[in-house]
Amino acid sequence: MPPTTLPPTTLPATSSTLAQLPRGVVIVGDSQARSFAVNLPDGAHDFFTVTDGSVDGCGVHDRGEVRSALTGFGRDFADCTGWAERWGDDTQRANADIALVMLGAWDVFDLEIDGELVAFASATSNELWLANSGRGIDAISVHGTQVALLEVPCMRPVSNSGARVPPLPERGDDDRVAHLNVLLRTVADERDDVWFVEGPDEWCDEWCDDPAISADVDYRRDGVHVYQQGANLIVSKIAMPLLQIPVPTET
Repeated sequence: MPPTTLPPTTLPATSSTLAQLPRGVVIVGDSQARSFAVNLPDGAHDFFTVTDGSVDGCGVHDRGEVRSALTGFGRDFADCTGWAERWGDDTQRANADIALVMLGAWDVFDLEIDGELVAFASATSNELWLANSGRGIDAISVHGTQVALLEVPCMRPVSNSGARVPPLPERGDDDRVAHLNVLLRTVADERDDVWFVEGPDEWCDEWCDDPAISADVDYRRDGVHVYQQGANLIVSKIAMPLLQIPVPTET
């Protein structure tokens, strides 16, 4: 695959907004973040120094069990304890300008917490998700790093021989994904150090009904996790927005 070629940045030359290349980016989130980090096209490294800060199997919860329409599937988030601290530690280790947050795979489910069902998109669910995501953002922001929340793509989960998780119907529910993006935009609107970054059109809104790319396993091996073509598609969309986020620099 040819390397990604990006247009030159046209940022104003001030101490707070000048994008010095390569810009340091730590990618945090679940296994989607890891897949993106390891499949970045070569050309991306001319613009970004990337650190993988992903935590496999973990969104923003560290308690509760997933409740899915897929009979027999379960996922207990108890082993995600400390995910927020890991985001912060990896941000500090990378000395990153930007933390790119990639979530969604584990954030679209009903949860059972202490024997009570917390339905996705309910007031209780929204409050819990916003509070937990705030912990992760705070762990990043304390280091002076700006936070970029990547739009969650519509997912088209399919069976894959190497996948540890079967296709889960909640991931393919576009209404759930749309609601999660509303929450992400809410967070970005409420904080000066957080930015919402739109993802590729091919995985968003009306384009989700076009299987040419949205359901192409050459882009996402299981409809959720990207291969090189999928990572290239994301970079082509978000590179300039990431370079345009103003970050404090030493004078």
